[in-house]
Amino acid sequence: MVVTSSNILFIQAKDSPNTERIVKNTIARKKATTFKSLKKAVIQTKGALRYAQSQVPMQMISKNKKIEIILEGKVARSLVIVKELFNDKYSDYSDLILPMAKDTKVPCIPLDYTELHMYTSHLKEEGDFFSAYDRVFNHGVESGIFPRLRFGLTED
Repeated sequence: MVVTSSNILFIQAKDSPNTERIVKNTIARKKATTFKSLKKAVIQTKGALRYAQSQVPMQMISKNKKIEIILEGKVARSLVIVKELFNDKYSDYSDLILPMAKDTKVPCIPLDYTELHMYTSHLKEEGDFFSAYDRVFNHGVESGIFPRLRFGLTED
């Protein structure tokens, strides 16, 4: 979770090892594994958001110490991160995430590790990061499919 003075970002990241066996998996197997990981992340994100919405203030324990986080007045968003996403499967990813976002009333987008790295490398200011996030989420709501942002290209 990332908490700033005006935003709160719930993050659910799924990881898998880079063993030789996994690296040698077929693309079809990698796509199936990604979808399974994303599905688990969405379920866990929904649970975390439900918990946060049921607590006023939200309570957590960190380093054996109770912490209270005030959500009121902050814009809540969520992010699911998996090892890799495949362009031809974004319709399936969107079909998983958009209903959860609608149900919880908290925007959510998927990113893979490479994309997260691009966001954090090119969008160093909080406002820039959340502006890009909101563009992706809003496009997903309007079109039914999340886009992938591209960085480093400039218009002539």
